[in-house]
Amino acid sequence: MRIPLRPRRRVEHRGAGSYAVYTVLLRRDGGRPDAPDALSLATATGVWGTALMLPWLGWEAVTGTIAVPSDARGLLSILILALVVTAPTLVLFNYGAERVPAAISGVSTAAIPAFGYAFALVLGEPLDPVKAIGGAVALAGVVIATLATPGAEPSPPGSGLPEPAELAPDEPDVTPRG
Repeated sequence: MRIPLRPRRRVEHRGAGSYAVYTVLLRRDGGRPDAPDALSLATATGVWGTALMLPWLGWEAVTGTIAVPSDARGLLSILILALVVTAPTLVLFNYGAERVPAAISGVSTAAIPAFGYAFALVLGEPLDPVKAIGGAVALAGVVIATLATPGAEPSPPGSGLPEPAELAPDEPDVTPRG
């Protein structure tokens, strides 16, 4: 039985897959002496994300559906969201993903929506029982998975992954095909 995926779901699945690849590469390269620091990686993530979102912004501008804040309060809110919330979050994620075993970081990301909703409640969003129950289930899952994790020594970052030189042949294959 084939379950059809709507275009939005396809994009979400590709995004999740890309983020998984990003995390694995971050973990692999984290132990190298010449590895970039967490701030550089967060900056690169922000620049790349902006470049990927610009076509959608252009589409909204062309179709007249763009919503740009017209007052100083709206612009200040966006600036605070970018510099006080998003940037430190990316830096801390990159810093932690380099140092924490994948089993722990993967499970811990399930708590992100719950904490996001909790902070929204603190800022005045009305309580929605479905969101509250979903957040509680997510946090319970994190606690159960964390307590059930066997005590194992974490491996050094990237120790289970092949080096880039091992993935590429030493000499390019120049034989004609035909």
